Amino acid sequence: MKTIRNLWILIFGIILLPWANASEKSEFNQAEQKASPVNVSKESLEGIDFSVTILGSGNPQYNPERSGPSALVQFKGAKFLVDMGNGTRAQLEKLGFTRRNSPDALLLTHHHLDHNEEFIPMVHQKLMIPGDFLIAGPAPIKEMTDYVAKFYREDLDYRQSNKGQSFDINKANAVVKELEGENTFAYKGLQISTIEVPHSIYTLAYRFDANGKSIVVSGDLSYTPNLPKLAKDADVLVLDCQVVREGAGNRQKNADIGNRNRPNNGAHATIEEGARMAAEAGVKILLITHLSNANIDEEATKAKISEQFKGQVILAEDFLTVSGSGEVFMLNHK
Repeated sequence: MKTIRNLWILIFGIILLPWANASEKSEFNQAEQKASPVNVSKESLEGIDFSVTILGSGNPQYNPERSGPSALVQFKGAKFLVDMGNGTRAQLEKLGFTRRNSPDALLLTHHHLDHNEEFIPMVHQKLMIPGDFLIAGPAPIKEMTDYVAKFYREDLDYRQSNKGQSFDINKANAVVKELEGENTFAYKGLQISTIEVPHSIYTLAYRFDANGKSIVVSGDLSYTPNLPKLAKDADVLVLDCQVVREGAGNRQKNADIGNRNRPNNGAHATIEEGARMAAEAGVKILLITHLSNANIDEEATKAKISEQFKGQVILAEDFLTVSGSGEVFMLNHK
């Protein structure tokens, strides 16, 4: 009798197992669907006060699908551009954020070419537009700004003469903040904070706070307790972090292309380091950027990060937008 009962239990187990797996898979798919970005126009985001849009999710390697590193933080119509790698101006043009509608602040995390390549043309454009604008970042950012105004003086004067105006270098409208270490200041209604993070050259991470919400952009870095300090309880953390490549297997699970799997190498955070910093900070959404040309194993990357970090993980794409409240969108730029 006992043998028959055990047989029935085994039969029911075989029958129910596929259903249980299907149910579990269905719940997973629903969760994934919930996190999937909704395609919207930039105009439809006007009702959202606070957000970050990834203009460039790539790295120094050329990638036609990913522009160079750049993130656009928006607050009540004001636009704060963090880094401006190759392709940034083209991305802004696609969104209509140029000329008089161009960013109100140009912020640099560090002076590697893939992060400041389009700084000069951005400053050149802003110098021809009425109204103050903010420039901030590590030294020698003031020298760089002065260089643009002086070196291109004749060019700026020529372009202004087409409008019946002239360029006066003494009336340049840039408000320049040369930053080092920890800083906090306000601009256009946002509180902006910085802290130094370890990279191969001097680098700053930025935090933006408004109305109880916060967005942090890490810049390039390896593990540091400074980042969790700056990003404490942030709603969104845009983080330079390595990923798992398709086919990497056990040989190189934690290394993105072009980086050796060495913790604290002064260049880029490993998956473990990125997950650890996000967990220590207690952020709600981790948005991974600075991605390579390699095929990324998104599922394996998220699984590895989830060993330490229990919040939402998103791998960045160009034009991906996350609001301070956690909504995820893909801006229609066609």
